[in-house]
Amino acid sequence: MKYFQMTESKEISVEIELEYINTSSALVILRILREIKSIINREIAIKWIYQNDDKDMREVGKDFKYILGEIIQLETKVSKAS
Repeated sequence: MKYFQMTESKEISVEIELEYINTSSALVILRILREIKSIINREIAIKWIYQNDDKDMREVGKDFKYILGEIIQLETKVSKAS
């Protein structure tokens, strides 16, 4: 968190793209994002990127957006053909 406090950028941008997340990991990520939001007095943009066919990751992103607000932006990524 010190990195975010020390940087002189007017905006903090974070991209999160995961293939899998479990409940424990989701809670840790949520705690980190909440802390970033609470200690940083700047514009924050967090992009939650998920494969277009991954409904579970989309739902986790929606949950984070509900909890954290508009700092979470959902972005779909087209799945690679197998």
